[in-house]
Amino acid sequence: MTPSAISLAESAQRSAVVLVLRRSPELTLADLANWTEDSPYSAVLGSLSVAELANSGLEPVEPVRPRDPHLPKARSGEALEVTIMRAFRSQPGRRLASGTLVRTYGLKRWTIQRVLKDLVQSGQLQRAGKTSSTRYWVADDC
Repeated sequence: MTPSAISLAESAQRSAVVLVLRRSPELTLADLANWTEDSPYSAVLGSLSVAELANSGLEPVEPVRPRDPHLPKARSGEALEVTIMRAFRSQPGRRLASGTLVRTYGLKRWTIQRVLKDLVQSGQLQRAGKTSSTRYWVADDC
């Protein structure tokens, strides 16, 4: 690579790291300290300044919709199906969208939808609606 191409690649990597950090407000300084030791981005992370993060020239990041504070947190080692059923049982009568579970548990949409489909097929949950208006709730006999 030519010197200008290397410089451009380094600049792009630096911008990407800054973007990821700005979109991850939950990160702590301890997280960053750990990453500066054993990350492929150690050099970039170690050279960033607070001013660079605050004034990166990027557009303000849209806040991520927060997790639903009424739903229980996942327990270490607990099966996803059990966690989801605990969430439904903690909110009797409430109909939940898959997106609420995605945000609350930080999982991919398709993962949550697969588990919800399995729970509906096993008779533990009921489902109504299509696409984004689909809602799930605990089946009457569970």
